[in-house]
Amino acid sequence: MEVKIRYLTDEIAKSFGANQKVEVVQLPDGAKYNDLLDLFRRKYEQNNPKSGHKIEDDILGMFIFICEGKNLRRVKNELINPEKEVLVGFADTGG
Repeated sequence: MEVKIRYLTDEIAKSFGANQKVEVVQLPDGAKYNDLLDLFRRKYEQNNPKSGHKIEDDILGMFIFICEGKNLRRVKNELINPEKEVLVGFADTGG
């Protein structure tokens, strides 16, 4: 299945190896949001090899992953809705 990802800044996109703020990734049919979070972990690790921290700590502390207004960490066992895009932003985007 195709999943549309929208990174909120160019800097975030580059952290995950994307050349643009919108990216489409391929996942198997029946994939869950946890599968997508695993993909983000791998992409971040490939593009930030010298981060010096555990990858899970890095991405879960620095970024927030949202689909349909839900934090993917809270719905990680739900099936992905390929009709809805996933937003990736900095976790500290408060105002």
